[in-house]
Amino acid sequence: MRRATTASFLVLMAFLLLLAGCDKPQVGREEALVVAKDFVNNNVKFYSADDGKDDNISTVDKARISVTGMYKIGDEWHFTLEIFGNTTEGEKSSGLIVVVDANNGEVKREQLQAFEIMEDDGPNAE
Repeated sequence: MRRATTASFLVLMAFLLLLAGCDKPQVGREEALVVAKDFVNNNVKFYSADDGKDDNISTVDKARISVTGMYKIGDEWHFTLEIFGNTTEGEKSSGLIVVVDANNGEVKREQLQAFEIMEDDGPNAE
């Protein structure tokens, strides 16, 4: 009787160890940030309209990406990025929120959000 209990215990422990070994660790912040930046560099195109005219639209080469915020909600890493590019009118910037799934390290394309960067003219701005 005691042998059957010990054998059952060992089988249960082996099963639990197998389950624990199958649990994939989540993607960390730094790895998720690399995924987000690579996604932007490889898949996102920025456009600029000179003097606000839609008939003179040109592609903007991305000069740099600045991370302005990052946080984790559940199984998702959220990155707020400011992307800078050079145009004929000088440097322009645009904002983008990129969400990376912490379980598989993939960008959730359906959750991409672009936003306009507002100029900060100081505390007396109207």
